[in-house]
Amino acid sequence: MEQILNLEQLSLHGKEIIMEQDENAITDKLNSETPIEQLLVAPNVNDANAADHNPRVKSLDKQIVELVNAKHISPFLSLVGTVVIKPYQIGIYDHNGVVEIVGEGRWICMNPRARCVGVYSLNEAQIHYNTFTFVRINKGQYGLALDSGRPIVLSEGIHVRNNLLFQVISIVDVNKEYINHRTIHIIRVPKGQYAKIIENNIPKILKSGLYVVNSNYFVYGGLIDMGAPYICHQTIHVLRVTKDQIRPLTVNNKPYLLKEGSYIFNTQLITVFDPAKVTDSLIKHSTISRFRINNGEIGLAWCDNKPVMIQEPGVYEIDSPNFIFVKTVLTTEKYIQLGSAKRIVVYDGEVGVSYNDGKLDVLQPNTYLFDTTSRIFTNFLSTQQMTQSLSDDNSKNSTIHCDTKDFVEVGIHASVFYRITDAARAITVVGNEEKIKELIRETSIATLQGIIRSSSLNDVAQSKTVHIQGEIQSANSNSAQCPAFFDKVHDDFMARLHESFIQRYGIEIANIRIENFKIINVELAKNIQSQALNTAKTQNDLANLEGQQKVQTASQQRDADVMRIKASAEADKLTTETKAKNNAVLTDAQARADSLKIIAKAETEAQLIRADAEAKSRIMIAESEAKAIELKAAAELKRAQALQSTQIGQQLALLQEQMPTIGDALKSVQKVIYMPTDGDMSGLLKLFTLPGMAQPGMILNDHKK
Repeated sequence: MEQILNLEQLSLHGKEIIMEQDENAITDKLNSETPIEQLLVAPNVNDANAADHNPRVKSLDKQIVELVNAKHISPFLSLVGTVVIKPYQIGIYDHNGVVEIVGEGRWICMNPRARCVGVYSLNEAQIHYNTFTFVRINKGQYGLALDSGRPIVLSEGIHVRNNLLFQVISIVDVNKEYINHRTIHIIRVPKGQYAKIIENNIPKILKSGLYVVNSNYFVYGGLIDMGAPYICHQTIHVLRVTKDQIRPLTVNNKPYLLKEGSYIFNTQLITVFDPAKVTDSLIKHSTISRFRINNGEIGLAWCDNKPVMIQEPGVYEIDSPNFIFVKTVLTTEKYIQLGSAKRIVVYDGEVGVSYNDGKLDVLQPNTYLFDTTSRIFTNFLSTQQMTQSLSDDNSKNSTIHCDTKDFVEVGIHASVFYRITDAARAITVVGNEEKIKELIRETSIATLQGIIRSSSLNDVAQSKTVHIQGEIQSANSNSAQCPAFFDKVHDDFMARLHESFIQRYGIEIANIRIENFKIINVELAKNIQSQALNTAKTQNDLANLEGQQKVQTASQQRDADVMRIKASAEADKLTTETKAKNNAVLTDAQARADSLKIIAKAETEAQLIRADAEAKSRIMIAESEAKAIELKAAAELKRAQALQSTQIGQQLALLQEQMPTIGDALKSVQKVIYMPTDGDMSGLLKLFTLPGMAQPGMILNDHKK
């Protein structure tokens, strides 16, 4: 199914939202604002401290006297005066309703129409009598007073008036948030706050600062926190929307959803609603619908009377009176419907049953989107194997009542396993799933009752016993056994219903399981139970005897096996010992032979090594002697050449060669022959065939020496 409607045409995302805002609603200027200096009334007398430091400045009492009194007063200074005025004091006299002030000194009044009202210290904050007013405004204070009905603000200092129309109302702190004195308004707006006012019937919000107004058309409304999420002052609305909020409101009958930011409106046609969370799945405000589609969800809505399924995750904001968001559903929902729009998910192992223009349309596993009124979806039909328990309509438990061939009523507990192979045929021929189950149940019960009715009680009652015995026999031998009665019932049941159900209804009867049965007649059941107990006891005794026989046989077999094992062990032991001895002798002989071989081989190798070494030694000696002879010959040759180069050398060389011959010849000579240096020995030498060797003073033989 293609998307029914393009929601981007109605979406507010990416579109500029124009709202009329009034930035001037929060201001720091007033039309009737007056500088504070113009409203403050300065003091008309100097303090006493100023007079102490400046001699030209008169004392405080003298300043007050000059300011209040006329030229002549009733009291006068006198040493006998009864009224004593100390320093920094004043005395007040009343003379026919006229106030007269006297300063420091001793005063006496002789006028009977004048009297002393009292003596007052100038340290007092206020002194007031009749028309006289003395007021001290300390630092950090304002004095609020009326002068002839006109409001005034007294600044820091001392103010003296002698006027009946002058009245001090109060003294206030300068840092007070709001000071109101008739038409005078002094407003101090601290940082982080706003002040709500009305000026000339126009509401305004003041920023932080000092504001002074002298107007009859000014109303103060109090302070408000600057960071407040919503500030309302008559027609002024200040909204601060945090990052995690959405603020719905209506301005001039037009709805808006405000996102993060600050907004200022100055209009009467505005309605502000409570904020909503950004994470809310749906925010509905008039014609605006803001909804969120998460991953794994599908949004259902109506737009222009057409169903819309929104499958793309995201945040949508639609402004249309014809758009209605219904809800979100999980994508895991198998069947989702909104009007004519349908989303059907068919899983493996099932089919979807639907009708298109009245014709059956079986939906195979897949995801389907339809948008037509002719498509009707009814249900899902499982094609997996299912179980149908068989029971009578009147039975409270899953038991079938059947009559055997001999008219004995028995109860059978059975279940049928089936699977739908042709869903279209099953639905067309049989109907929905309930009717299919009813058909299988009724047909199976009727078939099972017919099979039981053709069997005797003995077949049914002994089926379990025969089946168990058959299992025991098959365990002990491989011979084929007759099938048990329940197996026969199973085969008959499957033969009657399996093929026919597939061909006629498209339903495969896969199996029938008979779990248990019982005899309805209690007395008959007891008799059969008693016989079964006797049979079981007999079988048990037979089994015990057979077991004892097997135990004895096994015991004898065990003894024979033990003796056989012992004999075999002894024989193995002797064989092992003999083999060990033979192996030891053979090993010893082999070791000796190997030893002799090794010794002979070693001696042969040693002789070869010695012979080789001796040959190599002789060769080396011969080579050394030959080399020595060559060296000696070379040396003799070199020496002969050197001796031949001189006469003496030639004679020495000749003598060296003749010395052995002379020595041999003179071996028998016992005396030394001395030849004088001046004698001529040439004749003698010639006798010995040694010409040219006569040397004076030479010893010819020193053999005996």
